[in-house]
Amino acid sequence: MSETGSSYAPDPGHPPVSPEELAARLASKLCHDFISPAGAIVSGLDLLDDPSAKDMRDEAMDLIAASARKLVDQLTFARVAFGSTAGVSLFDCAELERLTRGVYAHVRADLDWAVTAISLPKPAGQVLVNLAQLATGALPRSPEGRKRGSTQTSRTASPAHRSATVSAAAGCRPTTSTP
Repeated sequence: MSETGSSYAPDPGHPPVSPEELAARLASKLCHDFISPAGAIVSGLDLLDDPSAKDMRDEAMDLIAASARKLVDQLTFARVAFGSTAGVSLFDCAELERLTRGVYAHVRADLDWAVTAISLPKPAGQVLVNLAQLATGALPRSPEGRKRGSTQTSRTASPAHRSATVSAAAGCRPTTSTP
């Protein structure tokens, strides 16, 4: 175990990713996520501008509205999932659920939010919503993504040294019930 108490050991076959590379990968992923609804908004506006497509006005407006909602949902989610959210030390789990449901509203997977905690420390909340977003890509054929979270704090530790953990599981709904 290291001085920080972590037993994590990097895979020797995969060198660690530098902070710069991680930032570049995150920026690329965000651009990928945002370009689709932004492009759809532009396409809808092009349809509205096209004199030969006057019969498609309602469809164009529906496309613009749905794409704008998707873009706002993704941007709001990304701000919490990846942003610094200055001054925030705890996340309200109801707000995390609302943000996560916003992302799931635009994918085929369904969300079964089973987080019982009222709030989570900022790092744990960010890990939970990031796992939820990863599940949307891992479950492309309409199974259910289940998020479970709990905090465990030591009553003997001082408030500054209390540790919080989140356990989150993403997967298909089991055919038999499991605890």
